[in-house]
Amino acid sequence: MQALLGLVIFCAIGWACSLARDAVRWCPVVLGITLQFVLAGPLIYMPWMRPLFDALNRAVNAVQAATTAGTSFVFGHRAACRT
Repeated sequence: MQALLGLVIFCAIGWACSLARDAVRWCPVVLGITLQFVLAGPLIYMPWMRPLFDALNRAVNAVQAATTAGTSFVFGHRAACRT
């Protein structure tokens, strides 16, 4: 319940700070918040889904490592200075 309240307050602050409050389309906002809960459900309540998300995490980490290696190869020492 506290997480839902935090999401509502976060959206309210964003809306209050907006320069074009009339241009806010609430359907995508509600859809995005709903999607967060739909994705969080399998992680919290279905332990057999954890290996799937762990595999996705390893795949993203592999792409990141390959990108870092490629950047270091192309740009040499300049890429190493930014880590």
